[in-house]
Amino acid sequence: MDFTTYPNDPDAVVSRRMPEGINSPQTKLVYYYLRVTNCETVDDLSAELDMKRMTLYDVLETLNEKGLVDSQGDRYRAN
Repeated sequence: MDFTTYPNDPDAVVSRRMPEGINSPQTKLVYYYLRVTNCETVDDLSAELDMKRMTLYDVLETLNEKGLVDSQGDRYRAN
C-alpha cells in the first residue's frame, strides 16, 4: 500500500481510512504502524513507538478483538 500519493480511485481512498470504533490515539498509531511495516513484534513496536509493552498488549488485544490484526507467534500484522 502506497501512503505517499492519493489515487484517483475512491475505493482506494476509502481503504486508507481508520476503521470504525478506533478512538484511542495509541491504538490508531499502532494500527497504522502495522499497516505500513506489515509485521512486528511487541519488542519492535515498543522500541519504534516508544510505548510500554503492557500498553501495547492492551492495544493489540483491542485490535485483535476488532479483527484488525492477527498474530503468529510473537509477531503481529494488520489485516
